[in-house]
Order: sequence, then C-alpha cells, then structure tokens
Amino acid sequence: MQTPSPRRPTDSLRRELRFRFNDCVFDGRSLGLTVGGTVVKLERKQLEVLFYLLQHAGEVVTKQELLDEVWAGRILSDAVLTKCIARLRQGLGDESQAIIKTVHGYGYRLVAAVQVETSAAPSLPQIPELNPGDAPPLRPQWALVRRLGSGAMGEAWLAQHGKTGEKRVFKFGLDAGSLTSLKREITLYRVLHDSLGPRPDLVRLLDWNLDEVPFYLESEYVEHGSLLDWADAQGGWGQIALTQRLELMAQVAEALSAAHSVGVLHKDLKPSNVLVAGDRDSPQVKLADFGSGRLVDLARLEALEITRLGFTATQVGADSGGTPFYLAPEVLAGQAPTARSDIYALGVMLYQCVAGDTRKPLAPGWESDVDDPLLREDIAAAAAGDATQRLGDASLLAQRLRSLEARRSERAAEQAARDEAQRLRELLEGTRKRRRQWGIASAALAAVLCVVSVLLWQVRHAEQRARNDAEIAAAVNQFLTQDLLGQANPLVSGRSDVRVRDLLDAAVKNVGARFSGRPVAEASVRAALGNAYLGLGQFTPAQPELESALRLAEASGEADTIAVNARVDLGALHTRRSEYAKARDVLAPLLAHADPAVRVRGEIATAFALMAEGDFKSALARLREVRPRVETLLGPTSTEALTTLSYLASAHRQLGQYKEAIVLYRQALAGQEAQHGKGHVATLEAMRSLGGALYLSGALAEALPVLESASKLSVELNGPRHDRTLNSLSDLALVKQDLKDYPGAEALMLSTLEVRGAEYGKDSADYRTLLNNLGVLYGEMGDPVRQHQYLAQGCAAEKAASGPSSPDTLICHHNLALALMDLKRYAEAAALEQETMALGEPVFGAEHMFMGATRSAYAVALGYLGRTQESEKLFAEGVALLDKALGPGNDRTAKAIQRRDAMRAAMSAAPATP
Repeated sequence: MQTPSPRRPTDSLRRELRFRFNDCVFDGRSLGLTVGGTVVKLERKQLEVLFYLLQHAGEVVTKQELLDEVWAGRILSDAVLTKCIARLRQGLGDESQAIIKTVHGYGYRLVAAVQVETSAAPSLPQIPELNPGDAPPLRPQWALVRRLGSGAMGEAWLAQHGKTGEKRVFKFGLDAGSLTSLKREITLYRVLHDSLGPRPDLVRLLDWNLDEVPFYLESEYVEHGSLLDWADAQGGWGQIALTQRLELMAQVAEALSAAHSVGVLHKDLKPSNVLVAGDRDSPQVKLADFGSGRLVDLARLEALEITRLGFTATQVGADSGGTPFYLAPEVLAGQAPTARSDIYALGVMLYQCVAGDTRKPLAPGWESDVDDPLLREDIAAAAAGDATQRLGDASLLAQRLRSLEARRSERAAEQAARDEAQRLRELLEGTRKRRRQWGIASAALAAVLCVVSVLLWQVRHAEQRARNDAEIAAAVNQFLTQDLLGQANPLVSGRSDVRVRDLLDAAVKNVGARFSGRPVAEASVRAALGNAYLGLGQFTPAQPELESALRLAEASGEADTIAVNARVDLGALHTRRSEYAKARDVLAPLLAHADPAVRVRGEIATAFALMAEGDFKSALARLREVRPRVETLLGPTSTEALTTLSYLASAHRQLGQYKEAIVLYRQALAGQEAQHGKGHVATLEAMRSLGGALYLSGALAEALPVLESASKLSVELNGPRHDRTLNSLSDLALVKQDLKDYPGAEALMLSTLEVRGAEYGKDSADYRTLLNNLGVLYGEMGDPVRQHQYLAQGCAAEKAASGPSSPDTLICHHNLALALMDLKRYAEAAALEQETMALGEPVFGAEHMFMGATRSAYAVALGYLGRTQESEKLFAEGVALLDKALGPGNDRTAKAIQRRDAMRAAMSAAPATP
C-alpha cells in the first residue's frame, strides 16, 4: 500500500482562518490576538500553541502533540509547555480554565465555543473535470466507467481495469473539506485494519493518492451496492423475509460493535453507507464510508504508529455531521457523539427495516408499525431518546435479533404457565366454595379434586414460587411483629433505648423455634438477619446466619433466590475480612449457575473480591466484560447495573485513572438519586465514592462539600459509630489535611480511630489505614516522632495481614520511608523505598502515580547519602511520572520538589551523615 505523503497541502488554507471565542479574536494569518477588543502581546510559540488548540477545539490534544507541532525537532521538557500554557492563559484572562482546560495526565482541551471564519474561500488546486474513460492519477491501467454518487464530501466513481476487467471504486476529493474527509477515512481505516485485522463486514480500502489532483481513495467494489440498492433489486423490502432483514441488521450491529471496540465512531450510519455482497440467500453486509468518523482514543494512533491524517485540519461543526433521520437527540442538541449515538442510528435503521420503509423517520407512534412486542423492545433499547437508557454495545442488539425465536418461545411458555396457574387457582377456589356450601364431598367432587390435584402437580414449578412467597411473607410478617419489633417495646425488653443490634440479637434466639419444620421460611429470615448484621458492619454474628440460610435454602431445593442472595452476602463478608480464598469458594457456584442473571451477579461479586485482594486490572477487565450483560439482563437502572458502574469506577480509581473514575462515579450517583432519592443509603455510598475520587485527583475544593454532605447524611442514616460513617469521616479528614486544616483532620482521625478499634477491632483493615493516615498527618504537622510511631505500627500490622506486596502495605512503607528521612535515618529510608519500588511496579504499573512518588522520594534519600548524580536522574523521572499521572502543577509534585530543595539546601550547607 502506498505511504501517504507527510506534506500537509492545507497548511496555507488553514492560515486563512479567523477564530472567535468568548470575547477573543485570533487571526491565523498574522497570529494576532485581541481580547475584549484590546491587542494582547504574546510570544510566537504561545500564539502557535493557541492556533493548534483552536484547530482542535473540543478535542483532547496531548502534550507530545503540542511539542511536536510547535517545537518540531527539539527535545524539551514538559515544563516548557506548562510555562507556555500558563502565559497563554494569563494573556487570555483564563485563570479559571474556562477556555483551555488541563486534562490531567494527558494534555489540554480548548473548551470554549468557537466560531470559524475565512477571509478567502479555501480551494484546492484546479480540479480537472471527471469523465467516463478518464484514468485516475497514477492509475493508467484503470478507466472511469460511471459516477456512483456525489455529495459534500466529493464524488464516487466505478472504475475498471483495462486488461483484467476488475472493478474498483474511486472516491475523489474536490475541495478542502472533502480532502480532510479522505484523510480521516484513511486514518480510521488503518486503525480498524491494524487493530481488528481483515473483516468481511468492513469495506477494504486498497490504496490512495494524496500527491496529485484529483486526490482519491481506492476501495473494493461491492457488487450489490448499498442496502437500498440491494432491497430494490429484490423488489422492495416487502419481498424480503423478515428473518433475512433482521440478520442483515445483526451483521451491521456486529460490524459497528467491532469499530467501537477500537475507539472508532462512524457518525453517519445509514442504509446508503451499508453495502451488500454475497448471493441473495446469504448476503454479507459491509460497513462503508468512515469519512465523517471520529477516533475516541487518539492515543491509539501513537500506539499503532499511524500518522494522524484528517484530524489536524480545522472542522467547522465537525461533530454535527450525519444525516438528520439518524442523528441521536443528544447530537442534535450539540453534545459530542458517542458510541451510543451510532447505536441510535442503528435503532432507526432496525425500525425502518422492520417497517419495510427506509424513508420513515422514527417519529412518535412508531410502535404501531411494529407488530412484534419483542422487536418493539429491541428498537426502543437501541433508539431510546435518553442515551443512558440505550444499549451500551451494538453487539447486544445482534444477540437479541438472532435469539428472537428462542425469546418468543420463552415468553410464550411463561405466559402459558401463568395462564394455566390462574385457571387452576380459579377452578380450585370454585371447588372449595362449593364444598363449603354442600358440606360434604360427593363422588363427583372427589373426581374433580383428583383431576385438579394432577393438574396442579403438572404446573408445580410455575406455582411453587408463588406458594413459597406467600408462606414466607406470612411467616416473616409474624416474625417481624412479634420477635423483632416486639423487642422494641419497653414492656417486653425492659429498656427504652434498644439499639438495632439488640433487636437482631434478641430475634436470632427465636428463629429456630419459630420456623421449626419450615426450612424455606427459616432460610429467608436468617438471610435477612445476616444481611442486616452485614449492613451494620457486624461480621461475626452475620456469618452463622448467612451460612444457615444457605444450607437450609439449598437443602430445600425450592429457594434458589435465597441461596443466591446468601452466597453474595457471604462473599462480601469474607472479602471485607480479607478472607479472599473463602470468598472465591463461596462465589464459585454462582459463576456456573444455569440462570444468566445469577451468573452476572456472581461476576460482580467476584470482581469486588478481586479489587479487595488488590488485583485491580483483572477486576476492571471482568467488570467491563460483564457490564453490557448486566444492563441487558437486569436493566441499565437496576441495582446490579449501578453497582457494576460503581465498581468500575473504583477499579479505575485504584489504577490511578481518576478522570475515568470521576465520570463513572457521577453517573452512578445520578442513577442512585434517580432510583432512590437523595437521602438513601445507596446514594450515600455513591456520594462518598465520588468525593474520594475527587480528592485523589487533586480537586480538593470539589471534594470537600461532597464529603461533608456524605458524612452528615451517614450520621443521620447509620449513626455516628457505623462503618460507613467512619469511612466518610476518614475521607473528610484527608481532604481537610490536604487543605492544611490540620487540627480538624487530627480531631477526625483520632476520634475515628478510637471508635474503629472499639467497634471493629484493631486488626481490621480500616484501623490499619487510619494508623497510616495519622502518621502522614503528623509528618505534615512537623511531628516526626509521632509520625514514625503511627506509621511503624500501621505498617507492621498491614504487612502481617495483607503481605509485603499488597497495595496498602506498599503505600504504608512509602510513608514510613518519608518518616525515616524526617528523622534523618537516610540509609534506612533509601533501603525501604528501594524495596517498595521493586515490589510496587508489578502491582501498580510502571506509570502509576505511586511509582512517581516512590521514585522521587528514593532520589531524595540518595541525595542525603551523597549520591548526587543518581539522585538527580531518578528525581527527574519521578516528577515526570507524577506530572503525567496527575497533570502539571499538582500538589504531589510540589511536595516532592520541596523535599528535593530541602535536601539540596541541607547538603550544600553541611552534608548529612547517614
């Protein structure tokens, strides 16, 4: 394949552009900038950076991109760019980052709304008129046969080889905009091909010419043309079997899902951009025309070593492209397109194919055109007006369409069972009434009862759950009113201040006697008691109740739901106790369960256990894989779907991917508030998680009010000594610490430590974490003795409980090394930090923030030991890692630099003796 020229023929054209944003005007010809009508004097490099960002308005531009574009050929540090951006913001009056936003760990994004003007109409060199018989440039053996189509993005022609007769399609660019489209399509095709390999459902791009006008792309010829052409050739959609139409749409969904899996959006999905190959009985679709497409992850280009063609020229309204019929509501509203925007277009196409008319828009009342209720559900799931309610993966639509017959049979069987059960209930009830009326059973009545008994036995499985539910409801109601709530009566308990824990303890004593001979009801009550203890953070009394519930439920053979819930709760209990092997064992049967909904619950619980064990990468992969299945099986707003969303966010957070974590936490919080309201315990957990992620990302001002609200709500819902309340207060203390409110942070940590030790034991993981955090706090307060005291105690306990390579142990050892340096025990600090670095890289990854923190601290210790050259090199590497993970100017980098500067000053004045 021909290698595209590195020249950029549109550079001079881009210089003719003028940009208006906020109250600023920037002229590409003169690089002149005015703000509020006043000329602003900036250095040329700063203006060139602004020019490049304006050309990519709304996109994330990496730091390396800017360095390559503005300082081409020079090797510079990130500090040069950081200083340049700071001066540029000063000139724009953009201290609040309302124009240029820092994307931590990646680069910058110009977020202001931009209007683009041209002072001279851009045009390509004179394009010769295309006529049948002409040979495309550099293709003398090929002749144009006929024009296939034309539009804003150029002209497409069928061409034929003079000797072999082979046919191909040439797409010509006739102006600057269409040239950009050609380039973008080249880039996206290379991403698709290099990431996915050859696929029969994507049109092959064979070659291109960007050197000589008219520029073009050369692609394979698909004999049946577009989906519209193919349908017309069959006599119209009405002549094509519905099963074949659905199979074609399933193929489109799979192709689209494959593109999305490597970060490529189509943005103009419609029937004319779907081509059809193969014979009439087994057609094969081919997704075509990515000229309007978009790459979500630009870093993939660098990873694949692909030149970024078509993503450098300015595009006016680039994200509004597409055909109105198929544009998602959020795109029409001005939001950036996403994979779900493509899935909306797919849903519209599915509706049109089922209705048999590709001219119909998806308008209100469309349901009347679709007789099959399952297909109505499928169309609604793909083309929901709210993007959050849409299918998250196009492949899920393919699965639905290909399992349509099985789904119909399953629905029919369920309805038949319900109808038969209702008929028999009515028959039996009528028989009982007559029996009471007559007062005696006749032979005829006996015969009727015999028949009814046989029929009831035949539908036992359909009726069993209803009977069990009724039995359990009655038994639990009696238990609640007499054994549980009855204990709250001072006349019964002899106390006026009974706690929930007291009620549970008293009730547990009566469960066995109350439900003797009724194992299903007993299992249900014990599962509820175990779950209540678990919610209170009381793991010791929770375990026997959950284990009894599981044993009784499985022995009965009639209480699978209770058994599943008990296993999930037991898995969480063992995980919270750091008993990871037991958690895996108790959850394993769920992963092999016959019910797919149970299997996904097992996957979620197992992912939680993996995160607790420190295997965040495996947990993240597992959650990404299971999330589409959870949303399909249980619904996108189900408790399980929102839990999966929160766990995904937590995995990203633990891997240092704070931007991704915050986005997911915000979605989870919105989902919980919509489902439960703002005062619910589930909303509280989502709020606390979001606050923690904001804190870790360095957004302290945003984190503080979130965590203050979470702490207040937790006290109201759970009480001041509950596990969740203590977690919220611990998080709040960390934010206060980073905001230099040391007295407030110390008071919260000490009070929380005392309650944790008394309520949950000094061997609990959270108690160990508090010891570590107190040590760090005293270090910042200038109290190295108490700093070392708490850290040494916490590290010893963490290492014994979790092992030397657990994330918590490594973090604690890093903090302990800093404390040793504060006590001038530099050799011990260096040895401990070196060991921590070696153990930490396989756990956190080479580019994690933690590796930057440990490397820079180790470098400072070496500096105190007189190993200056080695110290300077390692320190630069550590700070670079911190800046990459957290963004330039972050607090952790600043603290590292302060330590380095203090070391330099001490060594220059009087070198310390290790």
